[in-house]
Amino acid sequence: NQFEWLQEGGKDGVKEFGTNLKKIQNVICVVDDVAAKAVYFTRLWPVFEVFTAHSEQLPIHLALMEDAQQRLLKMNLGEAREAIVVDVMSAKASEKKDEDQIKALIAGTARKINRGVENLFTGLILDLLQKEMEPNAELQMTLAAKRERKAELRMTLAATKMKLQAEVRKALAADDLDEIPPGVSVEFL
Repeated sequence: NQFEWLQEGGKDGVKEFGTNLKKIQNVICVVDDVAAKAVYFTRLWPVFEVFTAHSEQLPIHLALMEDAQQRLLKMNLGEAREAIVVDVMSAKASEKKDEDQIKALIAGTARKINRGVENLFTGLILDLLQKEMEPNAELQMTLAAKRERKAELRMTLAATKMKLQAEVRKALAADDLDEIPPGVSVEFL
């Protein structure tokens, strides 16, 4: 089981687990939900793994199930933050032996683990939201540039219209123009 692997050779389980995570170099947290019903935060191994990875300063990435990501995008940051509730001492492991041994190891640091994982996931969610917003921000910038270009073209058209009107009036006043040229409307003048 995982705990026996974690303590192989009679070493400190937490330290050995961190050493093994360092070999992996990256941690991806596949989270089912960001709401209070998220299974991820009720499972002891995932919480312990992500806390250990964070303690070892390993890169941690968040991957949300599609429906969870859609729900997240509809939440404000306060709602998302409140939804991340970690209580490592209430979390469960499939193997009771693992659960008992891990909880014995972390009993004095449970509060630190809870807050650390909650803060970590808040940061991961912020990063995810920022990535989701970047394409939207890029689109907004493109639309703003197009609106600016449209305004420039309108100003150029207005200036050209005024110049043409002035030239036609000047030609009519100088009597150089016997009649209004074809295609030029009277309203235009």
